[in-house]
Amino acid sequence: MREIRFRAWDVTDKRMVWLDYIWNEWWYGSPQGGNGKAVYFNDNKSMDERRHAGFHIMQFTGLHDEKGKELYEGDIVCGEAVWTGTQWNSVTGEIIYDGTCGRYMVRKADGSSITLGSFTDRIEVIGNIYESPELLEAK
Repeated sequence: MREIRFRAWDVTDKRMVWLDYIWNEWWYGSPQGGNGKAVYFNDNKSMDERRHAGFHIMQFTGLHDEKGKELYEGDIVCGEAVWTGTQWNSVTGEIIYDGTCGRYMVRKADGSSITLGSFTDRIEVIGNIYESPELLEAK
């Protein structure tokens, strides 16, 4: 079974926070290279609604890139993908969750998407949509 983990982009402090646990309305996390930070919500809002509360929540996909780095929603990845006999040697896009089909996708700059499961072992996290959005610009 895969580990269920989350991270959040703190809009106010402009930094990534890894959520160590989520319990009831309390979330506790650690900023990159910093001390723990407790965040309290008591508003019965969904994670999507929390985007307006100053935190953008992203879930761990359960997968790692070729260097062992965890893949999260919001990561920008580059790699090789194969789908129904077609191979793409260099695909760059943002990892998103498709709630309709219950799967992770990689959305390219042109708006098209490829399932994350179509990627070979040659996939690498090159940034994320908050700290390096320019990596998604169409070329």
